[in-house]
Amino acid sequence: MPSDEGPHRRYYGITERGREQLRDARDTWADFNRAMTTLLETNLEVTA
Repeated sequence: MPSDEGPHRRYYGITERGREQLRDARDTWADFNRAMTTLLETNLEVTA
């Protein structure tokens, strides 16, 4: 798009495929987060 200050501006939007990938990544992160939270909240004594 034309700009009064400098070069033309570019604007980007997310595609439906991008939305699906974002949704998958959020689900993966949520699963990882739950697993880590469970591990960190568990009181285990580790002995060698």
